[in-house]
Amino acid sequence: MARGRGRRGAAGALAGALALAAVRAAAAGQGRGGPRPGAGGGAVVAPPAAACARGLDPGRAAWSAIASSGDGTKLAATVSNGSVWTSCDSGLSWTERSVGAPLDWLGIASSSDGAKLAATVSNGSIWTSADSGFRWTESSGDSPQLWRGIAASSDGTKLAAVVSKGNIWTSSDAGQSWTENIDEWEPQDTYDYMYDYLPLEWSDIASSSEGTRLAAVAAGGGGNAVESRGLSHKGSIWTSTDSGRSWPEMSTALPKATSYAIASSSDGTKLAALVGHYRGDVADGAEIWTSADAGETWRSPGGLRRSSPRPPPRRGRPEL
Repeated sequence: MARGRGRRGAAGALAGALALAAVRAAAAGQGRGGPRPGAGGGAVVAPPAAACARGLDPGRAAWSAIASSGDGTKLAATVSNGSVWTSCDSGLSWTERSVGAPLDWLGIASSSDGAKLAATVSNGSIWTSADSGFRWTESSGDSPQLWRGIAASSDGTKLAAVVSKGNIWTSSDAGQSWTENIDEWEPQDTYDYMYDYLPLEWSDIASSSEGTRLAAVAAGGGGNAVESRGLSHKGSIWTSTDSGRSWPEMSTALPKATSYAIASSSDGTKLAALVGHYRGDVADGAEIWTSADAGETWRSPGGLRRSSPRPPPRRGRPEL
């Protein structure tokens, strides 16, 4: 009996040693990092780090965007020409999630549980993660674009992103495929006519929780040869009630100024937008405009204005 226990003890010790060696080998492999863009595999694994490593402070940086889970415990923030940082303890501690070389991150969105993330890179691509930022996949193709804001539905499957001087793109499969939803803008009046032949400078987008209602803002219409000094501070707000397939303009009552940020309630009926003003070509502060009826009417700190009737919806075109 004693010899039998000795054999079992030796076998247990050997199994423990093998398990410890496997753990050390795995840790060493992870320490060298996962696949990088262009190296195959598609996904990028961030350097290993203990979850919620308390006390890690990212410090001051060129922070560009931040997103939160529904309960506020999981946060994700981007650094321009840097990395994505995540927190799972409401911001008490942070972990850097690198995808290799620093990128010009500009926007980020999160599902309500904080598991699905999507982030935009200016003059780059859209990157997505399904595990709270540990692994990242470049999901928007090989052609760099001037990606700006991005929004996500509550479950993270429906995404919408905007391209400055480009169009609005949507995805219904968490970023695996994308549809370009706007390819032309019809002039609404003589003033608009001067701008609508030039690309709109899309800057931000917001989504309802189910991803059906969207609202996007354009900071302006780009350079304008019609006006002598090339001033183009005409922002606009556009909404969709069909996940991005049609887009009526809902900002005709707003001042002809730049609009550069927007937020939405979970049902998509309440909107808030930042509207900037200019004196000539010099920025002159901004106001917060709100709508309680999905953009039909807008209220500024000074009163109520009503948008003009909706123009006929314009259908988007699928990506070829």
